[in-house]
Amino acid sequence: STLQRHSFPTRRSSDLAVDESWPPTYFIHGTADTAVPVSESREMAKLLDSKGVPYDLVEVEGAGHAFDKVAESREIAGLEGAVPFLLKYAPQAKQ
Repeated sequence: STLQRHSFPTRRSSDLAVDESWPPTYFIHGTADTAVPVSESREMAKLLDSKGVPYDLVEVEGAGHAFDKVAESREIAGLEGAVPFLLKYAPQAKQ
């Protein structure tokens, strides 16, 4: 059988209606991602920054799109900052 490629409409982060009410966002993105280029996360981070929305962008050097399925420590390094980020911005943490 042959693999068929489908074309899906793309939506760039600049098309999103981001404003000050956008939730704090934590990105983990592999620099070798060929499905979604890391430039997309960088663009979104710039957009969030321009609106004053808290974010953290962790780039995992050399990791591809599905790096979360690989149990190599260098590829899950971005996860170590996720819990502190969530605790800082989760609504329950502010009570």
